[in-house]
Amino acid sequence: GGGKGRGGAGDPTRNPKGGASTPASRKGKEERYPNNIPPLRLYPTDPKLPWMIVDMSPSHLPASIAALAVENGGAGLKGILVSARVCKWSTSYVWPHCQLRESLGMAGELETETAALVAENNILAVEDFTDAALACLPAVPPKESGLTWEVPDAERAARRDFTSVRVASIDPPTARDLDDALHAELRPDGTLVVGVHIADVSHFIPAGSALDKEAQQRATSTYLVQRVMPMLPRLLCEDLCSLNPGVERLTFSVEWEMTSDGVVKSEWFGRGIIKSCAKLDYGVAQRVIEARKEGRTGVDELLEAVNDPSGPVKVGPEDGGPGSWDPSAVAGTIGLLNTAARAMRRRRFEGGAVRLDQSKVSFEIDPDTGNPRGASAYVIRESNKLVEEWMLLANNAVATFIADAYPDQAMLRCHPEPNERKMGELEQFSREQGIDIDASSSRGLHLSLQRLKEQSTDAYEVAQLMATLPMQHARYFCTGFQDEDSWGHYALAMDRYTHFTSPIRRYPDVVVHRLLAAALEAGFRGRGNDAPAAKGRKHPRAPNQADINAAAKKFGIPKSDKLQAIADHCNERRLAAKNCQDGSMHAYLCAFLRASPQCVMGIVRSVGRKYLCVFVPAYGMEVRVQMDGARHVSVTQEDGRGPNAAPVSVTVEWASDADSGTIATATDGSKSTSKADRKKAMRDTRGVRGRLLNSTEEEEGAVQEYINGHGVLPAPAREIPATIRPVQRVCLLLGARFRERAKPEVTALLLLKNPLWTEA
Repeated sequence: GGGKGRGGAGDPTRNPKGGASTPASRKGKEERYPNNIPPLRLYPTDPKLPWMIVDMSPSHLPASIAALAVENGGAGLKGILVSARVCKWSTSYVWPHCQLRESLGMAGELETETAALVAENNILAVEDFTDAALACLPAVPPKESGLTWEVPDAERAARRDFTSVRVASIDPPTARDLDDALHAELRPDGTLVVGVHIADVSHFIPAGSALDKEAQQRATSTYLVQRVMPMLPRLLCEDLCSLNPGVERLTFSVEWEMTSDGVVKSEWFGRGIIKSCAKLDYGVAQRVIEARKEGRTGVDELLEAVNDPSGPVKVGPEDGGPGSWDPSAVAGTIGLLNTAARAMRRRRFEGGAVRLDQSKVSFEIDPDTGNPRGASAYVIRESNKLVEEWMLLANNAVATFIADAYPDQAMLRCHPEPNERKMGELEQFSREQGIDIDASSSRGLHLSLQRLKEQSTDAYEVAQLMATLPMQHARYFCTGFQDEDSWGHYALAMDRYTHFTSPIRRYPDVVVHRLLAAALEAGFRGRGNDAPAAKGRKHPRAPNQADINAAAKKFGIPKSDKLQAIADHCNERRLAAKNCQDGSMHAYLCAFLRASPQCVMGIVRSVGRKYLCVFVPAYGMEVRVQMDGARHVSVTQEDGRGPNAAPVSVTVEWASDADSGTIATATDGSKSTSKADRKKAMRDTRGVRGRLLNSTEEEEGAVQEYINGHGVLPAPAREIPATIRPVQRVCLLLGARFRERAKPEVTALLLLKNPLWTEA
């Protein structure tokens, strides 16, 4: 397996019985250690792994690392981050053997830490596409010709034409792979018609082709702070498949006839062609929603965004056609979509869904250095929820459709019920804190969290964080490998769910598109269409099994065992991508806090003699505040009642021999105090010479800079003795450190007033 760590010159290795031994005999020394390179050790950044013996043979030691190793007896490797693979760990050695793969750069630099995350999670970059995969891409006119790719005549004849329908996309401002778009129309009889249009990626990726195998291997795009590691070549994900405005694109579409509040009357599935009139971002869509709530049309907000040439909003030509850019019509579409989405969301939660948002951090990046100069929790707005609701409806509809057609051969996504033991801990915590949490069902959990949000935002933040801990990972699966009663999705309260709406960045969606194509080929139709549904089924049934099997073969649907293997691989790759994405955000947050330490308000989740767990809403993250070993104070813990009860509180009290006289000695610059006395006093008063307890001069300066800029701290610094309980607010100073033999980490100082401080 792969890994990462710090390389450096090492001592002779020791065998399990004690005694020193050199890593190679003298006879083979010249061969194993060319150019007098000293033996090397690898120190993994994962603290769970031991240090490793590096294979020094010339065939396995990269030249770039060998060159660094000869500098000053191996000092050239100090602080260098490398990737490596474990090659041997026999029973006769305490330490594993590894082979170095490449040097990633100096530890502590963002590009190096990013490269380490990519290597650690085996993420493939855009330049790693094979020649065979790239050879599968369609021919397109060269850019200098001024021509663009056009829809083939055969596809135009076989697809439904949506180009006269006004379609628009709503995405993050930086999005370049636009794989979903929407349209809405209110008929004179009050029927709302809504279409969800998804990029038809499967058209460009024949099943079993080299490009299909490459996409399956990658399984997902990985979104880092500063770049994307795509699942597909850029020609597809940013051009031919991306639903960019003003150009015709191929889609797989779902269209519903429904009431104005989103109750479905009928549904249609099929392949289509669209010509989006606008690429909107969540920000401008939100401004339109707010304008319409205030009685305005939202047109001014759209025009302001369109007239900003450096902004994210782009539109197609305003040629007067029925599907062309028209700000008044687009604003009306947003209003129709949002009205129905709000009603659908309300019914979904009434039906048992639970929402447990896990906050993400967004960054402001310095364009010159690439370093973060601002960080904040990403805010989920109503415009985000609008798009989410329609994507959920499409995913649910498609899941039901393909599961009916291929009950043993469909790829769905399930979310198992929470871990019972951890859910019990949530209930115990709520009882101890006097909080009413009903964890008996997803609906009960959602309703109790919403009631708590109205009563106490701090208690809600902590309870929601606690509620995420028992949740299991959602996962892909093949319906033929799992009992039907376990197909459901706990958090969404849906009995069928899949991923259909993001095929540019998720391989399971490509498989689902093929399943949908096969089901339509076999003769299945959506609810409310002409053909009657077979007994016990939600959709019309194809005439015979032979048609179903033939369609599956035509569109390359794998057999159940292979489909389950694909699902397992996609689950593993999705988790690796998430680890990489989370690590990227963490590294950038650490870089920001290292350069600009921040005072923040935190809400205590749990207490203990050794550390506090504190949730920081400003960054949507939890930090540990070390209490064990703090100078000048003692920390006592009040235990809860019962064998498994968590501690109720901790009390921080003064416990130091330092006093104002010792401080005077430490700061006395006259000759009347001996150097030895002053040195001892300096040591004894470290951490009590400033306004805050156990803070350094740099930390004092960071706190003062915050006060100068904001007037007051985000929460008061505590006076000691201080008793701290869960769900209380505390003030923290967040910083970060990048250590040579560990991953970057956020540091947190609890701000306590220094009882010895006096104003000069």
